[in-house]
Amino acid sequence: MSGAVENPDSPPGDIVCGVCNKVFQKPRLLPCLHSMCSECLQRILDTNKTADTIECPTCEETIEISAHDAREFPSNEYLITIIDVYFSRHGGDKQCAICDLRSKKIQAKFKCVDCEDFLCESCGGAHSSTRMTIEHKVLSLDELARGSHDDIIRDKRTMHCEHHVKEVLDHYCKSCNVLVCRECRLGDHFDHSAVPVTEVDESKRGKISDIISRLDIKIKDLFDVDVESETVVRELDKSEQTAINEVEHTSKQLQERIEKEKTELIDTVKKHVSNEKERLNGQKDDINKRHALLTYGSEFCSRVTENGKEAEIIYMEPELSGRLRYLDRLPQPNTIIRCQFPEVKLRNLYGNVNNIKFFEFTPGTTSTVASILPPGVEESDIPKVLSLNLKRRINVFLSDDETSPKITGLCVIKNEIYVSDYANRKIKIFSLKGEHIDTLHNIAAFSITGFDDVIAVSDHFAVTILSKDESIKYRVDLQSTSASYPLTTMHGNTFVVANSKNHIYMVYDKHGTNVENHKMARSTRKSFSRAVTYLTTTSTGDFVASDWGTNAVVVMGTNGKIKFEYTAKPLSYTKDWSPGGVCVDIHDNVFLVDQRQGNVTVLNPTGKVVHRHNTKKDGLERPVNITTDHNSYIYVSGKGGLIHAYLTEYI
Repeated sequence: MSGAVENPDSPPGDIVCGVCNKVFQKPRLLPCLHSMCSECLQRILDTNKTADTIECPTCEETIEISAHDAREFPSNEYLITIIDVYFSRHGGDKQCAICDLRSKKIQAKFKCVDCEDFLCESCGGAHSSTRMTIEHKVLSLDELARGSHDDIIRDKRTMHCEHHVKEVLDHYCKSCNVLVCRECRLGDHFDHSAVPVTEVDESKRGKISDIISRLDIKIKDLFDVDVESETVVRELDKSEQTAINEVEHTSKQLQERIEKEKTELIDTVKKHVSNEKERLNGQKDDINKRHALLTYGSEFCSRVTENGKEAEIIYMEPELSGRLRYLDRLPQPNTIIRCQFPEVKLRNLYGNVNNIKFFEFTPGTTSTVASILPPGVEESDIPKVLSLNLKRRINVFLSDDETSPKITGLCVIKNEIYVSDYANRKIKIFSLKGEHIDTLHNIAAFSITGFDDVIAVSDHFAVTILSKDESIKYRVDLQSTSASYPLTTMHGNTFVVANSKNHIYMVYDKHGTNVENHKMARSTRKSFSRAVTYLTTTSTGDFVASDWGTNAVVVMGTNGKIKFEYTAKPLSYTKDWSPGGVCVDIHDNVFLVDQRQGNVTVLNPTGKVVHRHNTKKDGLERPVNITTDHNSYIYVSGKGGLIHAYLTEYI
């Protein structure tokens, strides 16, 4: 154990209190691992008597307090030893402790590291000659100043019991997880399991080292990112002037081109809106005519039946009944009011200026009703997804798998990736880096989600809530169906199950209790039924469902109303795309996978497409499941048991 102290000529920064700017006196260790003098800490606590937190003066981290007593924080014993070493090096102006008892002021030349007394030359020689102190280590101050005996000083220092101040804390009570002295073992810890500190030292060091190893990986990643960012900044500096020159060179030509296209585009928009109005007015006329026809027939027959005489009614009944049956058999006109709202978006700019098309006109998505923006938030406030950058590939195939994995569920819980491998009847757990951590066996799940210390899995018959050690906590039996029961979490403390057959979202707590249900909006398309296959929720509690029944991604509120519906192509209900898994980032942008086209499509909270990424070019075929760690990474699973981790870049 190396105990040498650096910078012997002046107090190193790590032994100086950040409050009083002096060498620590009885340093207390804060949860953030910074220290303060016990008196400095007590003064801060005394000035915040009504508060339940204080702020570390070094890192400004908020620290919870309970007793407003500096003693509630542990002593920094390691730092106390380092300070002892420092003062041992700087004993040149110390007086002999023995001579001081005789009222003599004699310069110290030695120090006994056992008694921790400074001694003059005479007392130092005598100290090594008595029966009680003959084994003590007496060192010259010159040797101590050179730091050659720092290890000896550290080794000689012992921690004493606060209850029995003369006793050394030399044992560890396994029952109470505290250091104890000889008197403690004979008293309050008499029948406890206590072992010498040397027997538990290695395991405690190993525990700390394991955590440090994990942190080192994160530190290296952050360092690499920092280096990469510096490189990017340098490249930005180089390219800045080039970009400015290009903008200046082409801006005049672009302005002329924009003015010309603006005129053409406005005409196109006006023509489209005019056509839509004409179509809607025609639909409205058809509805009004049918309404008038049915209303007159119904009202006339009602007047006759209410006011007519017996003979009149009997005589006219065949004509009246015949007309009413005719009206009843008439097919209803189209009563679904839809229109294609005009949307204008920038084209990609390629080629020379003469060939550039700045804008393109598209009819837009169908029947955009609302958005999932939180109250008071504007669309412009939401960060826009710029790109998805592949960072790593994860293969979930394990050596004991009987067949190729089939990933049917994917989620991130407490920085661990949970993978439902239906083919091998396993739940596989990986780190965010892709290392295999654990496996839960004999679980064939179609969907998986979780929070805190529990996960939930579903199949055709039930939802099972279980802990990581595979002990089943609760089982919620559901109606047997050929469809799956997709799962997700809501607000991080409940599970949601989509029941398409009964058109409800069922909400359960971690104990399997059905705490509430929400109505599922029925399909607005005739002959189409809901078949929710993948599910997630937004920060405001809206449901985002991948609906195979209508071949769409539907966002619904808890009131059962549709907020918006995405169908890949306006007014196209064909199977030219196949919606797969869905997830929502911290900004409520919706990420969805298109199995048929091999895309990840990103919708902003108003339902507009803001980005599309093709996973085929990254080597991921038929993407099916998608999830997020809510920290800018999304994970997409595809064919062959592969998972791709993408870093989301925002602007």
